Amino acid sequence: MLRLFYIIQLLSTFIINNSWASCIYGDSTRFLSIYNGYIEKDIIGFNDKTKMRRLPISMILDFDGRDIVNGLYSYEESTSYIVLKGKIIENGNAIELEEFNEGGIAVARFTGTCVENNISGKWHRLGTDIEWSFMLKHEHAISGTLTDRYSNAGVTDDEVIHKAVAKLKKAVKDHNPEIVAEMVMYPIMLTIDGKHKKKYNKDAFLKVYDKVFTDAFKLQIANASGRNLFCRYEGVMLGGGEIWFSADGGIIAINN
Repeated sequence: MLRLFYIIQLLSTFIINNSWASCIYGDSTRFLSIYNGYIEKDIIGFNDKTKMRRLPISMILDFDGRDIVNGLYSYEESTSYIVLKGKIIENGNAIELEEFNEGGIAVARFTGTCVENNISGKWHRLGTDIEWSFMLKHEHAISGTLTDRYSNAGVTDDEVIHKAVAKLKKAVKDHNPEIVAEMVMYPIMLTIDGKHKKKYNKDAFLKVYDKVFTDAFKLQIANASGRNLFCRYEGVMLGGGEIWFSADGGIIAINN
């Protein structure tokens, strides 16, 4: 019994001091971790009144080693990525990421607490008093590298997928069925009135477009992050699987 007590004590000490405790989980060092969330910024509005605005961001982190973290993040409306370098701190319960500009100079810092794989804390612009809250929700993990994240799906240029997603989102928002139809790889299976229907060609697709792209489905597409998407060998997934893309950016599946 005494021996069992000491074993339990040793295990408890290991868990408490384990630097992989909250910020790194499972096989995080083998995969890239994808987070979506927001930075809550102060925006000067009318009459010089300050109000808070949540700016959607997407972040991808590579836990390269026990404490070192490298990554990229971008604002949802941006087409460029911002470089991140940092480390796990506070016995694995927090993370610190410095943000670098194009000249390689650290200009800001994310400092956050990790709880159930999610990260929340403060973004601070270095050399100033500017500090904003941020929240990141862990979405999924993918293989690949920071610059080649969709290789598992046969993609040779990540931006091909990002541009295809942006094109689809704009076409759906602008209610432009023709552009969406041009992106689809035919024949394609569609769900109409709750029933999985036969394979459709382009002309047939256009006739049932409004039944597929309902207001609810269009909202799902609009809210889905267009960066750091999940992928597997079949293709690259938008949102929760509403749309799947081929390696060259064509739409191969629509799950409405």
